[in-house]
Amino acid sequence: MTVDKVVEARRTSCPGPIFTARKGLVDVIVGTVMMGLATDSGTQRDFPTQSKNHLPD
Repeated sequence: MTVDKVVEARRTSCPGPIFTARKGLVDVIVGTVMMGLATDSGTQRDFPTQSKNHLPD
């Protein structure tokens, strides 16, 4: 898999990684891959949930 954009959110606590990822989505083109890097324990659960909730119409 080729990663097209990396969002750096390590060393931030919730909801920091989610806000950082949301800001990063502005530049992401549909069909590309964005990888989020985070150390907050809840991020692994939160990223997929939040990304499904914020899909473009």
